[in-house]
Amino acid sequence: MVTIDCLGKTIREINTEIKTRAQTEPEIKIINPEARHLLSVGLVAETRLTIEGSAGYFCGALTEGPRIEVTNNAGWCLGENMMSGELIVRKNAGSQAASALRGSTVVIYGNGGSRVGQVMKAGTVIVQGNAGYMVGFMMLGGKIIIVGDVGDGLGEFIIRGEIYVGGEIPSLGHDAVQVDISQQDSDEIRSLLEHYKVKPPREFKKIISAQKLQKYTKREY
Repeated sequence: MVTIDCLGKTIREINTEIKTRAQTEPEIKIINPEARHLLSVGLVAETRLTIEGSAGYFCGALTEGPRIEVTNNAGWCLGENMMSGELIVRKNAGSQAASALRGSTVVIYGNGGSRVGQVMKAGTVIVQGNAGYMVGFMMLGGKIIIVGDVGDGLGEFIIRGEIYVGGEIPSLGHDAVQVDISQQDSDEIRSLLEHYKVKPPREFKKIISAQKLQKYTKREY
């Protein structure tokens, strides 16, 4: 394992070193990140990257292949537009986590902010705690799993994909509807949570698109 110390370096210098090291090193540790923004953005490599501390906004965005772990908190737009790989946050994440996700897995062991998984296309998002308002806003595919409670407007304008919530749902967004969860759905979700050592709730509620918006007239919309 190689260690990169962020003290006294610009974010460009840090990311350049990460990308260079990732071509040959299977494991990289980042120390003294000081909640820097844009850490490990654009990383294309199958390396394991551990950020010892907190990260700022857009951590792990536009990446393909790496397994990134943040040992503390992360700012907004965590893992934005990730293509593949894994992003783990041991504590809390800000708003818009996993925005526009395209095929990776994002796991937040604390709470998530508002709009978790907005406009995501594929992949999986797991939040062990609670999440804010409009989770799954304009979601296009993939799975969002919130073990705790969510805020208002769950699944606002959802188009495709599935949202699973173990806690309270104050209100659903436009074109979102709750449906029965099948045994196969339940088994798959619980197996996934077991893999990440996340304790499941007693039961989940499943939210999908009602697919009615295309029938609205301009005036009704």
